[in-house]
Amino acid sequence: MKTFTKMEVSWLINLLEEESRRLDATMTADGATSMEQALAAHMWENYQSVKSRLAEAIENKNKRIEIKY
Repeated sequence: MKTFTKMEVSWLINLLEEESRRLDATMTADGATSMEQALAAHMWENYQSVKSRLAEAIENKNKRIEIKY
């Protein structure tokens, strides 16, 4: 079994937040095509979802995170 520390998961959360901010900029950029904006919006939603679930696991002091295949 692989293990991660609370700090490592927090780093992942911070990276997802930073990437979300970059995607926000892409979605509102004047030179971005509608396809670029749509892809950025889709990725932003996914990053936010993962970030919130990881943050919730930390807040609730969950010891296990399930990986579904």
